[in-house]
Amino acid sequence: MTRRPLFLALPLLLAAACSGGDDTGMQTGALCADETRAAEYVSGLEIPTDQVMFKVRLVEVLVDDTPKPPDRGDNVWTFEVTDSGGAPVPDATVEVKSWMPDHGHGTNPLWSEARSMNGGTYEVGAFDLFMGGFWEFTFQVEDGASMDVGRVGFCIEG
Repeated sequence: MTRRPLFLALPLLLAAACSGGDDTGMQTGALCADETRAAEYVSGLEIPTDQVMFKVRLVEVLVDDTPKPPDRGDNVWTFEVTDSGGAPVPDATVEVKSWMPDHGHGTNPLWSEARSMNGGTYEVGAFDLFMGGFWEFTFQVEDGASMDVGRVGFCIEG
C-alpha cells in the first residue's frame, strides 16, 4: 500500500466535510428556518426581565450604520429601560452579553456596557455578530437598589 502525505488528502477531506452532498442547506433562509428559540425582531420589542423588575424595549438596530434587524456585522442597538410600572429608568447600569449557546462562544468583548443617552434610553455596541446562527442576548440591568436580567434570541442568517 502506498502512503500519501496527509497534506495532499486534506483539501479533499475538507471539501467532502463542507459539502454534505446536498445543496438544500445552502438556500437563503435555511439556517434559521427551523429555529424555534428565536424571536422575530420588530422595533418596540419588549423584553421582560426574569423577576419582572424592568423591561427592555428595543428601539432601533443599526447594522453597519443601516437600520435593520440584527444581522452579521457591527450592530449598534438603541433601547429603553423601564421599571415594572413603565417609568423610565434613567441612571441604570446596563450590560449586554452576546452569546451563541450552540457554539459555546460570544463576541469579543463578551459583555458590552450600554451608554446612557437620556431619560432611560441607552445605546450598546458596536458589537460584531460575526457568524450566522442562533444568538442569545442577555440584558443585565442594575439601578442601584435592584438587579435583574432579561434575555432575547435572534437567528442570524449566514
